[in-house]
Amino acid sequence: LVSGDFTGHDIAAKRGKADENYIMLKSVISSCFAQYIDPSFSKTIIIPTIGNNDAKFHYEFPQTGEEADEYYGFLYDLWWNEIGANPEYSKKDEVKETFMKGGFYRYDHSDKISFLALNSLYWSEKNEKFSSSISHSQLDWLEEQLRDAEDSRQFIINMHIFPGMYNPGARQRFWLDEFTNRFDDIMLQYGHKVILFNGAHVHIADVRASWVEDYGSVQDLLKDERSTKRAYFANFVSPAISPVYLNNPGFSMFDIEEDEMKVHNITAHFLELDRTFQSKGHEVVFHSIDFAEEFGIDEWSPQTILDFMDRAQNDDELFKRFLILKLGFRLDQEEEALTVYENLNMIDFSNNNRIYWCFFQYMRAEDYDACVKG
Repeated sequence: LVSGDFTGHDIAAKRGKADENYIMLKSVISSCFAQYIDPSFSKTIIIPTIGNNDAKFHYEFPQTGEEADEYYGFLYDLWWNEIGANPEYSKKDEVKETFMKGGFYRYDHSDKISFLALNSLYWSEKNEKFSSSISHSQLDWLEEQLRDAEDSRQFIINMHIFPGMYNPGARQRFWLDEFTNRFDDIMLQYGHKVILFNGAHVHIADVRASWVEDYGSVQDLLKDERSTKRAYFANFVSPAISPVYLNNPGFSMFDIEEDEMKVHNITAHFLELDRTFQSKGHEVVFHSIDFAEEFGIDEWSPQTILDFMDRAQNDDELFKRFLILKLGFRLDQEEEALTVYENLNMIDFSNNNRIYWCFFQYMRAEDYDACVKG
């Protein structure tokens, strides 16, 4: 899974700028796959998605049919005719049909697991001034894939800009509300068919979980019995290769047991920039984070992530460990790591880190705002 943003910031031009930026952008994207990804994964199916820094104009989806044909044609040819084992995939025509419409597609790994790669630019709040039928039809397509799938089939969803809220110093929403709410409705109904959802965009690794109140039965509700939290969606946020937000560069790995449909052995691997720069010669220093060992997350599911959240909300030391390690830092770098979050105004131990826990668990803007207000 390659989750987008294959170029550096500011290569994608703002609309109206010269085409020279676009020529450079396509060259950088091509080099990223040809020089770095394909040589290491030449016999592997590669599932890329489009990031906000990969578009001709920053954050924008194509505005005309001509723009779409040229841009999606370039990416389709690169991703499905040139890299990894993708050229050998037997259903490339089906991939091309949806990809050329909006840069999204399905890959069937087996008769039990399928991957859905979504183009989240169509839902970004940065595109509020634009409109496209693809914004709605892509969500229709997502719902159809989940609704109409065989009972035995499970899905892995990959995208760049994931839905929800963020607060690095100021309130941010990633998607327009109508699309966030529609996606949330889809997950509430069909989230049990998604064994892994992978997003990116914020550079720092994270986990999120969405839940609803579960009273067990109508009788319990009428009796005002105590409810339980039922998790229905979990989002893994991949670490970034770029260290631009003072994170160490990283990548993540999972094992999937296809017979039992379990995602486990969740690990993140980080390049230690400080020790690498201090090393003599060409030594590259990495360390790995085992989510089961460090956080008690031995299997990926919405409920295990929600359970972790409940534990971390009531255990400042566990929460600090999580903050340090997901930044790619070592535990002996606690002061430096917490300073990163404090400078982003993302944590406040005196107020039980309310803002952090609000965007951790609430996808919809109105739910997040209500949580922040307390």
